[in-house]
Amino acid sequence: MLASAIMLGVKTLWVDRAETPFAFTRFDGRTVRDVDIEVQKSFGDGLVLIGADMPEQTNPTARDLKFTLFWRAARTLRQEYSTSIYLVDELGALVGQSDNQHPDGFPTKNWPTDKYGRDRHTLFIYPGTPPGIYRLFVKVYPYGQPQSPLPVYNESGSPIGTEVLLGTITLNPAPWHVPLETLKAERVLDAPAGDPVALVAFNQPPAYARPGDSLRLTLFWKAQRAPQRDLQTKLCFVDAQGRSVACQDFPLVITYPTSRWQAGDLWRGTHRILVPRTLASGSYSLTLQIPPTTSFSLSSLFVEPIARAFEPPQLGQRVGARFLEVGDLFAAQVPAEARPGETLNICLIWKATREADRAYKVFVHIVDAQGNYASGSDSEPAKWSRPTTSWVEGEYILDEHTPNAPLAEGIYEVRVGLYSAESGERVPLVSGETFVALPQRIQVKP
Repeated sequence: MLASAIMLGVKTLWVDRAETPFAFTRFDGRTVRDVDIEVQKSFGDGLVLIGADMPEQTNPTARDLKFTLFWRAARTLRQEYSTSIYLVDELGALVGQSDNQHPDGFPTKNWPTDKYGRDRHTLFIYPGTPPGIYRLFVKVYPYGQPQSPLPVYNESGSPIGTEVLLGTITLNPAPWHVPLETLKAERVLDAPAGDPVALVAFNQPPAYARPGDSLRLTLFWKAQRAPQRDLQTKLCFVDAQGRSVACQDFPLVITYPTSRWQAGDLWRGTHRILVPRTLASGSYSLTLQIPPTTSFSLSSLFVEPIARAFEPPQLGQRVGARFLEVGDLFAAQVPAEARPGETLNICLIWKATREADRAYKVFVHIVDAQGNYASGSDSEPAKWSRPTTSWVEGEYILDEHTPNAPLAEGIYEVRVGLYSAESGERVPLVSGETFVALPQRIQVKP
């Protein structure tokens, strides 16, 4: 077992079989008995998340949560890995995180393959987090590289993203009465007197965006007196002439209405603001209208232009597969031959038939004759530059992907589909299938 022990001043990771029969009766080489959640997902080159123990409280009011993750090395690991467990709201905004640079206190590249490790985490909830249901994720990354999470594979070896959803946690924290300096906020404001609710801090929105981009907005509100009714705020895109050309209304905190707030409460609201897909290029002021009459300019935003094509490119083979809610995979260009491991250039042409209100990812999976995953690529369309929320009806979108060819010789099929990055749910075709097999196959040979 990977439990850490101290003996004669030396930190020891591996425990002798005869001295600790519990470690071996609980672990059968693959699973650990009596964990709260069994997972069995493999990260990278073989670090397997066996399962997890969750907090004892089913509706925790505490502002810190304790978890234990159980890991095993399916094979000798090539490098050191760190683990992260984190909690996000329904929009994907982070509300708490705990990282262990060396899970179970020992470098992973030295783990044996016949024992398991206990990875204990204490996750502190960010100040201002409102009551609600939150999703709990786990990811793994190379030591010192949190920006480069490892891929996760299912039992058939297919990649399923870079994180594992453990489940949901219902939080019901007591009202927050904390100094503004403790907030994870980029700007702290002086609260104006008189209004029932004041904006006291916020995180700066980006300075540049394109039509269809999602702007994440984090606002911190303080009740100066009990509002006693449900309030909403409005964010407007104000052009250089002072005209509000587009506005969006939303509750101050989506999961916790202001009618339940008491004087002195401080709450954090997260929002996703969609830049209108037809918004003209230019400079705008993002202006927040705070009830009842206060107006506040959050920041300036420059909206970059998008070049759109409404004539089909003369490229590739026709596919003509229609995905519900989005549009057609109109055509695709796939190389007929490739050498093992070389970079492939696969070009997809999409035609928007609807104006999607969600940003979907595209997957390109290269599979062998038995349907086993061999290589692939996942990204938002056009190398992340054309989210589906930017598409307008009738336009064509060129979407290039550059996966590596499989290492083994053979003939491979290319499968293409769309899925939600938040839920992992695939977008079905009108036929009910969740992917389309491209007509051109790839022969891999030396």
